[in-house]
Amino acid sequence: MGTLRTKETAEKLKQVQIEEAGRNFCILCEREPIKDFTYWKIMKNLFPYDKIAKVHDMIVLKRHAPDAEMTKEEKDEYEKIKNEYIHKTYEFIIEPTYLTKSLPAHAHFHMLIAKD
Repeated sequence: MGTLRTKETAEKLKQVQIEEAGRNFCILCEREPIKDFTYWKIMKNLFPYDKIAKVHDMIVLKRHAPDAEMTKEEKDEYEKIKNEYIHKTYEFIIEPTYLTKSLPAHAHFHMLIAKD
């Protein structure tokens, strides 16, 4: 399967996943936001899609839950943030499928500004 990360970044991600395997730990829960909302936070991606992006942030549900368990309030706020902030700040929103999500247990979406 292809990757949007450089080999170096993909290897760093894999190492962290190995180190954290079996622990009750979620890197998305622990990280501080660069922008904060009621149900969501925006943070820099530590393992960006650096083959294609010069900026790669993520919008992350504050509550540890998968996409399928988002409440109506969480979905509504995401749509509001998307329309009022994301579309004015980023070029792309990427939602990986479960086949490629590195953290499927925690709802998050990728927001990019592409490399020139």
